[in-house]
This record gives sequence, structure tokens and C-alpha cells, in this order.
Amino acid sequence: MIFKVLNGIMIVLFVLALIVQSNDPDPLLWMLVYGVAAALSVAALLKFRLRPVLLSYMAVCASGVIYLSPRFAATSIQAFASVGMSSSIEEEVRELWGLLICLAWSTVLYVHARNR
Repeated sequence: MIFKVLNGIMIVLFVLALIVQSNDPDPLLWMLVYGVAAALSVAALLKFRLRPVLLSYMAVCASGVIYLSPRFAATSIQAFASVGMSSSIEEEVRELWGLLICLAWSTVLYVHARNR
């Protein structure tokens, strides 16, 4: 039951993240990242077998996190305080944390699928 509630919350959050990407400098890429996360969450709710797809998605997210990892040092509240793009560094910090959230949640989905 707790998993279903958390999954529902994550679906809503990923759909909202997908919607706000329309004003991003590279909207299609990030709409795809969040759209796939939302779709995987819906599929998990419907109890589809997802482990190979989840592993692939986790690898993509992990690659992005590794690529953007130098931006960890630039993480600040200011990077998340505005919705506009004030600098490319702040944009990359937000992208890094978005990928981390996607990676963390897809890992939860994978563990849940493995334990089912």
C-alpha cells in the first residue's frame, strides 16, 4: 500500500516535471527523461515486468549523473529558487539533481520489481 501511494506521488511529480520542461533550452531531452520515469512508474503500478527496461533507464540516468557530477560543488538553494535560467551552471545543477531523483526512484522500482 505504501508503495502504491509513493508511486502515485512520483507519477504526479514526474508529469509536473515533464510539463515545466517546455521552457527549457533543451525541452525534448528532459521531457523524455521525465516522461520515461512517469511511464515506468505507471507500468510498475500496473505490475508490468520491467527489470530490463529499468536497468537500461538506470544506466542512462547514471551516465548523466556522472557526466554532470562536477556540478555537485555548485549546488545551492539559489539554483532551485527561480524557475528561469539565470546561468548555465544553475541549469546543470538542476539537471543533475533531476537525474539523481530519476535514478533513485528507478532503483526503488527495480528493487520492488525484483522482490515481487
